[in-house]
Amino acid sequence: RKEWLKEDAAQITHLVNLSVWVRHVEDAIKKIQDGDKDAMQKCYDFQVSILNILISSVKEKLPKDLRQKVKIMIIMDTHSIDIIEILQMAGVSKVDDFPWQFQLKAYWVNDYFWLNIGDAEFWYLYEYIGNG
Repeated sequence: RKEWLKEDAAQITHLVNLSVWVRHVEDAIKKIQDGDKDAMQKCYDFQVSILNILISSVKEKLPKDLRQKVKIMIIMDTHSIDIIEILQMAGVSKVDDFPWQFQLKAYWVNDYFWLNIGDAEFWYLYEYIGNG
């Protein structure tokens, strides 16, 4: 992930990061349905571990644009961890549960990104969504 951050523009990096996070959370929800009551905690622990790697990378000498991208990713990942805590406290066990439904989610489908929130679904058209 540390190397992957260097490859693409910030906008694409942040969108891919969101879609990967969504996949991890939804995988955890499916595991809960299959009886793994610790799945969301494992997802939380994984997110914390990748956040810690990002935090350690900011301590290194980075080009200004990459440093900005990493700082934004740290903010997004921290928010993602907060959402996982909310999902745990709410006892989310299905992807249709409201606390998960009202989160912004990104999906890669048929060579396009789709953004979902609630019952709204939008085709991502490369709008500006961040820094860089």
